[in-house]
Formats: sequence, C-alpha cells, structure tokens
Amino acid sequence: MLASATAATAATAATAAPAELTATTAAPGAPAVAAYTEGRRVRVIDAAGARRTVARLRAPIASRDGLTLSRDGRRLAVVAGAHLWTVPVADGGPAARLGGGSGYYELVRWAPDGRRLLFVGDRDLRLCDALTRCRPLRQDNADEFGATWSPDGTAVAYVRRRGTTEEPGDLVMIDLASDRSTVIERRTRTTLPYPPTWTRAGLAWTSATFRSLDDGGPQTLTARLRAPDGTVRTLATGLAGRDTSTIVAGEAADGAVATMTVRLTGRRQTLRAGVLTADGTAVPQGSTLRGQASVLGRLADGRIAYERASDDGRRARTTLYLADPATDRAPVPVAVARGAGGRVSAAVAYPNDAAAF
Repeated sequence: MLASATAATAATAATAAPAELTATTAAPGAPAVAAYTEGRRVRVIDAAGARRTVARLRAPIASRDGLTLSRDGRRLAVVAGAHLWTVPVADGGPAARLGGGSGYYELVRWAPDGRRLLFVGDRDLRLCDALTRCRPLRQDNADEFGATWSPDGTAVAYVRRRGTTEEPGDLVMIDLASDRSTVIERRTRTTLPYPPTWTRAGLAWTSATFRSLDDGGPQTLTARLRAPDGTVRTLATGLAGRDTSTIVAGEAADGAVATMTVRLTGRRQTLRAGVLTADGTAVPQGSTLRGQASVLGRLADGRIAYERASDDGRRARTTLYLADPATDRAPVPVAVARGAGGRVSAAVAYPNDAAAF
C-alpha cells in the first residue's frame, strides 16, 4: 500500500513537470552504491556490481553535486535543468519534481532517514520532502560551502553569507523544531570556517586562517570538532599549500572522524584518506590517489569513495573510485562519466562538503 501511494505521488509530480528528466520503466531493483551519467542516461551500480539505467536526461546536470545518492542508496536526487528531481532507485516508479532551482549552482544533501533533503542554491537554502515539495529555510547561505545534517535529522549546519555581500561568513546551526539559529564559529578579519560535516562524534569543520584579507590563500588550516555537549576542540592544524594539509572529510565506519590529507610537491598533488586519533594525529588509510581528486565520503561497508576529474583539452571525464581502507591496493575505478557535464555519486553516510578545499 505504501509503495503504491509513493509511486502515485511521484507520478503526479512528474506528470505535471516539464520533461527535463524522465524515469525508465525498469522494475524495482537493489539499492545503489554508486550513480553516474552515461551520455543522457543516469545509471546506478548496486553492491553486486550490476548496472542499470534509472532515468534519462533531457537537460544537462549543471552543478558538480547535481547527482546525489541517499545514504541508503534507495533514492537518487538529480538537479536537471532548473529543477530538483528524486528518483526511487529501489522501489521503482517515475521521478518526482520537487521544485525549481534558485540559481546556477545547486547541490543536494540527504537527511539520514532518506525522506528529506537540503537543496542548496546560490540564493537560498531549502528543506524538501523527497516526494512532494520544497520550502525556503534560509536565504543567506554561501552556496559553495554546502550544508550538512545532524545524525538524528533534527538540525542542519551551513556557512552563511556575510551581510549583504557574497562573501562567506559565520558557521551556523539551525534547530529545525524551533527554527532557531546558533553561531558555532564567527568569521573574523583573518579566520574563515570552511564547509561543515556532521558526524556521530559531532559537528566537524576546517577553519582557514589568513594573514590578511588580501592574501592569495589560507596560511593555516585547523580542523575542529563540536561535540554533542557543545564543547569545541581542535583536531589537527597544518600549513596550507606547504607539505601536507589535513581537512575534515566525514566519518569512518567505526565512528572516527575521517580526514582528507592533501600533499603538494611542486605542482603535483596527492590525496590520501585517513582517520584522526584521539590526540589529533591523522593516520593514513588505503593508498594514495594522485592528481586533482576529492574524497566523497565512505560507504556503509567502510570503502572510501573518491572522485577525480580530468581534462586533457580533447576530452573531459570524471571517474569514481572505491578503495578498501584495510588494504594498500590502489583505488578501483568503478564508473566513468564522460564529457564536461559528466557526474558521479556514491551512497556515503556523511558527504564530504569540504571536497573542493
């Protein structure tokens, strides 16, 4: 009965919407661990490695995070054209259109229950039901800094714009029951909080410290954690652009804070995932990935998902890699999205909103 009602609701939303994205008639299938675009097709991969098409695009996915799997892999969010759609990957049925976008850059963050989403646009932050509609939550978000859900789904955190300017400002937490905002860290003339990632250990983020407002880049990166009791502690500190920088990147399977360690040697960048010990030491896990890459997060089985984009001037492609942190084997490529608009996604519990930093 519930599945029928869900399909009916989605069908109504999809029928009334412009056909920027269309669901296929494929039967329900297993939850997905990864998703990617293949031309105009949207494809998913399940835990057994089986692939299938779940939707077709009639408008490109413009934003980097416009393709996003829920953490249980049962639903897929797609920002196609100017609208946000959700596709019932596991239950089957047509896609539902939840509403129009607020600007060029949009990304999606799924709630832990897979029933709600945060839709981040360049003019507002929206709270969406996965099947029906979205409503404005805030209109001051710095869109490129994302947003993150608390593990129990009762609160969200984001970096807001600074006054009437486009500059990012304070790190803010919103209690969804009361709609009350609390400033977790304020931006100063020399300090800027980077995108937050909420884990079971608490709200984690990285702050960049500049010598002055005119600096070309941050001098120091400091990873911080706000525990559920409200106490804040420093996890790790490093120099940006010199040797190694450690950035908070979500959560490991055992609840430890996961990191993204970036090492720069001349013009060469290498990336390695890891975890933080109690004393703030970053312990590497798995092998190194070279080039312009990002840690997307970790799957429920503990594997690490990486994304690497490449463009040699003749062709562009985005590759999704999975790596087992218990081994030193190189990350395994599992999907390639070709073209400048190619997108990949993984069903990670705590997406790395700091991926671009």
